[in-house]
Amino acid sequence: MVKKLEFLFNNIAGTATLNFNNETIELISQKPASGIWYKNEQYELRGKGNDITLKKDGIVIFEHQDDIVNIEAKSQKDVLNLTFNNTEGTVKAYLNGGEQIELVEEKAASGIWYKNDRYELRGKGNSYTLSKDGDVVFKN
Repeated sequence: MVKKLEFLFNNIAGTATLNFNNETIELISQKPASGIWYKNEQYELRGKGNDITLKKDGIVIFEHQDDIVNIEAKSQKDVLNLTFNNTEGTVKAYLNGGEQIELVEEKAASGIWYKNDRYELRGKGNSYTLSKDGDVVFKN
């Protein structure tokens, strides 16, 4: 049986809505040391980088590890699409479908940090800030 997990994060409400094999699951954000953590009385979703684990009653029912992850982050007026390649330590970013911005991973104290000569991407959990020449151009 093929297992499929789709999720939608609402950063403002602190919730995640999962669709796991046609079952809808509502989860509440928790405070992780790093990465993401959402849960309810029965389910728990944890993730860091490209690794995602979904547990039901403490038993792993879905686990995904991949070197490439695509994320769409939204603010009230902008959309930031990110393609992370953890093997290479790079990310390709597209702000509102515009130019491709290629960034290289830096050592972050916590969360993520990628940059090039003009742009810098920082993030923690599912919150991201993209700066161009020191000015914030995206924040969710």
